[in-house]
Amino acid sequence: LLGAWYLLFDTPSNFPIGQIITIPEGATLSSVAAELHTDRLIRSPLLFEVLARVRGANTGMKSGKYVFEKPVGLFRVEERVQDGAFGIVAERIAFREGETVREMARQLKAEFPSFDEDGFLAKAIPLEGYLFPDTYFFYPDATPDDVVVKMYANFLDQIGTISTQINAFDKPLTDDLTMASILEDEARTLTDKRMIAGVLYNRLAKGMPLQVDAVFGYIEI
Repeated sequence: LLGAWYLLFDTPSNFPIGQIITIPEGATLSSVAAELHTDRLIRSPLLFEVLARVRGANTGMKSGKYVFEKPVGLFRVEERVQDGAFGIVAERIAFREGETVREMARQLKAEFPSFDEDGFLAKAIPLEGYLFPDTYFFYPDATPDDVVVKMYANFLDQIGTISTQINAFDKPLTDDLTMASILEDEARTLTDKRMIAGVLYNRLAKGMPLQVDAVFGYIEI
């Protein structure tokens, strides 16, 4: 009886308070129990499975990211994972139009102190202009891959909605993005942007320097 109480209600001495615990999509009940045991949330994977089946979880549990702010017993762990009581929410981050990837990296680092800023820059700099500025939601343990993949996928979705106009312009997409990035800092209204674009394209055609300040934000110092 004492042993059963110990397994059901007592918590491991090294319970991972405040750590993010991830239950992957499609995980089976047995794999979830094993993972929770490995992560030190429960003492008995078998008892976790039994309890989950008694409560009606015959297959998997709610996938996602969980955080426990204080130690809890097996009953409460099972209840939260079965019900999807994550205890964590994704943070809202808005990237403005014209923002460089270095500015994005600083913004991410400010929001998530443990974020791998250098790792993000290594992946994002080659995609400068291809990471769509928008409002995103990221978890505190977001990796550079998580951020870059989501922003680039959004870019592809957005570009797909104007593919006809892009093809009609008859210029390489990279050139379009470079000009758009310059115009974002050089003008505010659509009329001004069109006028400046005409001037800059004429300079390019004549082999002249563009002579714009916007390019300095993309130069690594």
